[in-house]
Amino acid sequence: MMIVESKESYDTRLKIQKLKDTIFAVQEQLTKAKKNGAVLSLISVKSVPKSLNCLAMRLVGERISNPEKYKDAPFDSTVEDPSLLTTRFSLIM
Repeated sequence: MMIVESKESYDTRLKIQKLKDTIFAVQEQLTKAKKNGAVLSLISVKSVPKSLNCLAMRLVGERISNPEKYKDAPFDSTVEDPSLLTTRFSLIM
């Protein structure tokens, strides 16, 4: 009886330790992913030309200041011309 109880206790401790190790590994992966995300975000910010960023900001400002001018029209699938699709897209479809 004592052997069975000690084995169950050992198995439980082993499982707990494995779970702790898994949690630690996942936390390390999360930290690494966050650091990579920050680096990639910085690269993307620095790689966008300033003139393009300014244009985007001006367009957003224009849209915010004149919302009635930029009402979204309902989507009409008849407007799309399949002949305008590139070869890459037509292969997918």
